[in-house]
Amino acid sequence: AETERMITEEKVDLLVCAYSSACAATASQVAERYGVPYIAPCVTAPNLTEMGYKTFFRLSPTDQLCAKEIMQFITEMNQKYNTNYTRIASLYENTLFGTQSDTYIKQYALEYKFRVVASVAYPNSTADLTAEIQTLKAANPEVLVPTSYAADALLTVRTLKDLDFAPAAIVAQGGGYYDAAFQKEVGPNGDYIFCRDNF
Repeated sequence: AETERMITEEKVDLLVCAYSSACAATASQVAERYGVPYIAPCVTAPNLTEMGYKTFFRLSPTDQLCAKEIMQFITEMNQKYNTNYTRIASLYENTLFGTQSDTYIKQYALEYKFRVVASVAYPNSTADLTAEIQTLKAANPEVLVPTSYAADALLTVRTLKDLDFAPAAIVAQGGGYYDAAFQKEVGPNGDYIFCRDNF
């Protein structure tokens, strides 16, 4: 509704918006209907550029590309540091961003010969990740690949600490882990968390 209002009432000629893939999926439909160019600087859900829209443009890599690069990074880390990590777990928020990310994490983990020991979803507006982190802890992954926005990234790190669960490596699928607010708030508890970022 807000996208339509901006186009019809504010008479915008171009939209540059949406941090969230789910928001972009809805707003870009309206922009396409009105023929207004929609530039999405940071949304990553792969299907957004597979809809055949003529007015939608993405500037960032997709979750598919990033998931593949994460598995390549873990492979190179194993080779360089002789770590031999093979057990991967995915923790993800349940909107378009998280669900598509999880799909590709599992796909490329298998391609790179990793074993996915857990794939755990949570509501994107959750205030408690205790049960989800306990599930991960029981699965005992060596590498955790979380897909979160800033608030749930903070909650993840706090809950990992509270439950005394420290995987050997955390390689985040973007979102909140490279957010300046996350880095400031989490402080040293965020040291050594790897994160992919946009180009």
